[in-house]
Amino acid sequence: MTVFHNARIWSGKTFYDWLETNENGIIVNAGNGAPPENKQKVDLKGAFVIPGLHDSHIHVYSLGRTAFRLNLQGIKSLDELKVKLKQYADAHPEHQWIVGFGWDQDQFDDPIYPSKHDLDSVVPDRPVVLFRACHHIAVLNSLALSTIGIDLDTPNPPGGLIDRQDGVPTGILREDALRIITPYIEKMPDDIRELIFKKGLEICSAFGLTSVHTNDPKAWKIYKKIAENNDLPIRVFLTIPFRELDQEDSPNANEEIGLLKAKRVKLFADGSLGASTAALNDPYSDRSAKDAEGKGILIHSSEELIEMVKKIHMSGFIVETHAIGDRAAEQVLSAYNKLGLERQVLTHCQVLSPKAIELMKKSKTIANIQPAFILTDSYWANARVGDRIRWSYAWKTLLDQEIVCAGGSDSPIETANPLVGIHCAVFRKTNAFPNGWNNDERLSILEAISIYTFGGAFAVGEENKLGLLEPGYYADLTVLDTDIISNPDKLLNANVISTFIAGKEKYRLNS
Repeated sequence: MTVFHNARIWSGKTFYDWLETNENGIIVNAGNGAPPENKQKVDLKGAFVIPGLHDSHIHVYSLGRTAFRLNLQGIKSLDELKVKLKQYADAHPEHQWIVGFGWDQDQFDDPIYPSKHDLDSVVPDRPVVLFRACHHIAVLNSLALSTIGIDLDTPNPPGGLIDRQDGVPTGILREDALRIITPYIEKMPDDIRELIFKKGLEICSAFGLTSVHTNDPKAWKIYKKIAENNDLPIRVFLTIPFRELDQEDSPNANEEIGLLKAKRVKLFADGSLGASTAALNDPYSDRSAKDAEGKGILIHSSEELIEMVKKIHMSGFIVETHAIGDRAAEQVLSAYNKLGLERQVLTHCQVLSPKAIELMKKSKTIANIQPAFILTDSYWANARVGDRIRWSYAWKTLLDQEIVCAGGSDSPIETANPLVGIHCAVFRKTNAFPNGWNNDERLSILEAISIYTFGGAFAVGEENKLGLLEPGYYADLTVLDTDIISNPDKLLNANVISTFIAGKEKYRLNS
């Protein structure tokens, strides 16, 4: 038996001074006042403790990979993009392909998309691909376009768009057109991929996460190796892409190795709001969509989607479907309801409608939300959707309808730091809206912590083991130097001192 003491511990229900765990790291007793005697003790030295934090939607591999790519987050102009691209190209002559991420034309002084000509003027002799912040759009230089076989006669692939001007590709690819690039930029041996996975996990652990629900392609074999070597610093709940469901190297539903478990299968119903490819019931208010109707892209017909959802469910997995626009959300939720499925996952939920919310409530669908999105989206979301903003990023409305919400980051789209996500949920402050954006949808600090703890556990069906610090639950702890419940205004300055998983320390600051 081990006793964690000398701390202010928020269990998710109440405050304790100490927790007692058994040899398996499960809490057997909790209380206030003097801790039990004659037990092995862990002195938390007056720290503030909350249940271990979950990121309910993240891309760990992509997060780790950012350390090896050109980072364009925060740039303010096309000229700045060119400068950074040249600096990176000059510094990395060994890279056959130059790959970058993070630009957002809506943040530019002149909000126009970069083109192949812009990239050609800087790097004409190596293929270049630069992903927009949402990763639903990329811009390629001329050599990259020719290398992957895109020319005047290339048709739009199913679910994707190749932007053109006077019939000539501009260099911008959208949605499933990006799949054409993947074989060219993801060729690397497993030992390098393993290093990238470990780097992503290391970043997550340092942010105080004890569990991640991660969307990573072709990942099970490598995660399995890391888990078998007891090298996972956090719990990994892997979501596999639908296309991997029947592949030889893919896991079975609920297959478990140490801290690794396979829980969900991922579908895409539409694109992104930033790229104006999210599927809306009515046209984009700013007419930014490039499709014929101006309403964004539904990737599948309703009939196709139903068959895919049915296949996932029959395989024993939880269905997780990416749906950002209200039309996509209604399509997905109608499929869940038609098949009589409950407790599936709708990821992003950025633009909803009264009909979508009613369908969510009826099917007990879990809302997988990313509060930190507002840091970027608040600049342009009002223009994209107009009056529909009332039903957008509507987290308080969802909770008031008794819809379970799980908090995530979609990192590397936004930071993987859950304290930033909690701050966004509580204050909704951004540089564009320093006094708060759509403040009626603010959450209380307890609600915000809950979506990153109990809500996360609920989204993977582990709510009887994780998400609370009560008897019968694993002692997954995030240990902070700040009481963020009494002082939510200090969230962004709080530090993670350590994390424990099943009572075992996995991370310690400056160790």
